[in-house]
Amino acid sequence: MVLAKFLERRPFTPFTLELVSGSRIEVNHPEALTLYEHLVVCASTSRRRTVFEYAGVVRFIQGTGVS
Repeated sequence: MVLAKFLERRPFTPFTLELVSGSRIEVNHPEALTLYEHLVVCASTSRRRTVFEYAGVVRFIQGTGVS
């Protein structure tokens, strides 16, 4: 799974996920995402959770998260 490889990079580099809906999710910390078989749960600093299907990710944009 490509997403797991992004989360395992050391040192961690923030990245953005672009979803099929056009939404973008910035991932600023490796523990911000929880991966399940087909689902991804993203927790933001505002304690808001976003749940989406892994298949809905259309692009990984490297190094664009906010530190």
